[in-house]
Amino acid sequence: MYLTAILTLAGGVGMFLFGMNLLSNALSTAAGEKMEGLLKKLTNSKLKGTFLGALITGLIQSSAACALIVLGFVNAGIMSLSQGAPVLFGSNIGSTITNHILRLGDISSDMIFLTLLKPSSFAPLLIAVGAFMLLFVRNTKRKNIARIFIGFGLLFLGMTTMEHTMSTLFESNPHFQEFFISFKNPFLCLLVGIALTGVIQSAAATLGILQALTATGFITFSAAFPIIMGANIGKCVPVWLGCIGSSKKACRTAVIHTAFNVIGVLVLGFLFLISMEIFPEFSLWEYNVNRGNIADLHTIFNVATTLMLLPFSEKLVNFSGKIMHDDETPGREQVLVLLNDELLSHPEEALKNCRLVFLEMCASARESFDLAWKLLYRYSSSDIKHLNENENFMNKAYDTLNDYLVRLAGQASVTDSEYIFENITEMMHFISDFERIGDYCVKIAKTADYNDSNNVSYSDSGVRELEIMSDAARSILDTTMQSYENDDQTAANRVGPLRDVIHSLHSTLAERHVIRLQSGFCTVKGATSFTEIITDIDGIASHCSSIAYYINLRLASRDNIVAHFPPIHIINTSSDEYEAIFTHYQGLYGSRLDRIEIVDDEF
Repeated sequence: MYLTAILTLAGGVGMFLFGMNLLSNALSTAAGEKMEGLLKKLTNSKLKGTFLGALITGLIQSSAACALIVLGFVNAGIMSLSQGAPVLFGSNIGSTITNHILRLGDISSDMIFLTLLKPSSFAPLLIAVGAFMLLFVRNTKRKNIARIFIGFGLLFLGMTTMEHTMSTLFESNPHFQEFFISFKNPFLCLLVGIALTGVIQSAAATLGILQALTATGFITFSAAFPIIMGANIGKCVPVWLGCIGSSKKACRTAVIHTAFNVIGVLVLGFLFLISMEIFPEFSLWEYNVNRGNIADLHTIFNVATTLMLLPFSEKLVNFSGKIMHDDETPGREQVLVLLNDELLSHPEEALKNCRLVFLEMCASARESFDLAWKLLYRYSSSDIKHLNENENFMNKAYDTLNDYLVRLAGQASVTDSEYIFENITEMMHFISDFERIGDYCVKIAKTADYNDSNNVSYSDSGVRELEIMSDAARSILDTTMQSYENDDQTAANRVGPLRDVIHSLHSTLAERHVIRLQSGFCTVKGATSFTEIITDIDGIASHCSSIAYYINLRLASRDNIVAHFPPIHIINTSSDEYEAIFTHYQGLYGSRLDRIEIVDDEF
């Protein structure tokens, strides 16, 4: 008799777990892609992220699946850890929905309508309808609906089987009664919750089994609460398994998820134990619980933990960085992990990450220019090292981005919008131009090294002329970066005329320096290095102009561009806008140059 009951119990547990797995997979298939799209769009605030995590988990009936989606997005660079943390918190709240559905088994009424709501009444019907649909329908979506019906049916049928079997065992066998009566140690209950959830990888399933055990009449609040806390820690196991072979960012997702649940258990568990000590006669702790009490207790625990820790989500993100020795902010080499192969099938997301990598290239080039210019006045080994690090990053970023964009173009289907292919082509031009700008900065640094090694210096007028060129170079670099980062057509339109002003300055300064050389106010070595510097700045301006041209090409019609913003090295003065911008910059830098005497001191 006991063997039969134990086998029946095992069958009930098996049905319950299989139904839970089937239901979760079917719901994930039905809603997964839409939920992923929502995740990417609606995580710009903590409250939205929390609500979204709860919604997705409730729909797909798996907090672990929601956590793994977040982990995948973080690993792929689609979502930051700051965005993902609230979603993880919300998934804990959403995981309580399953147990609220299972509490329907506690319905007791003579009314036919309420009786039909009991799982024991509708579970066989759900299985029958699902099986019929699975056999006779061909539509994929309808087959998935059939699996949802069967999953729900098996879930409830397994629950009913476990209840009836446990009730029979408890009524007929005093050893089972003694076993559950012994569940008074909260630490033992906590370990049971962790172990069981870690094995079956579902907190909802663990608590579903606990709900079934309430039919025995021996499960009290003092035993149920620690098991619920243990289940919340145990459900972190599948997330850690999902981290295998992933990046540090993905592992940090698991750290945040685990820390959230462990802190909740420590704080609320401590309050639980304190209250038991302070109020030993408090009848609630020894009160026998039912399925509804389990569901309510689970919800209260997770909502309380979320409310407590949501304001400190950034602290948990920082904590995870310290644990994994990782920095949340992508920079230099770290930013290249955004070029993830998993995104090649999602061109728009892949291009967003390419944009982030390119912006880091822009920042590196801009920083390199300032470093190179500093070296002309004060040669420093630390600045040289920093500049070389920037150059190495830009070279690596160029190779990695170029390869990634080629593969992205190959992966993009013919159904993808023309916008995708235009952006890939544009990005290839951009990375080439900024990589060359980085090379020009290195050339300026080499000139600084040449000056330092050969004791080359410039006259006061020469230094002041170089300052004018450097200011113009900074202006065109900043304007170009602004036009790209903000899709600013007005800024892009300023780059072409400023490039022409720099080109004019280059010619003028070269002539003035020849006069100083002929007058004996400059050495041949000084003249050579001076000419190289202004030539390098002229080259930087040309590449900025190339970038702005393609930005304008995307933001405006091609005819408008030709009218006032010609291709590189073709000067078109027919546009009033061009003339106005050119005159502005010519006056800005030309007036400063006019105030400098060609030879105003002795060399």
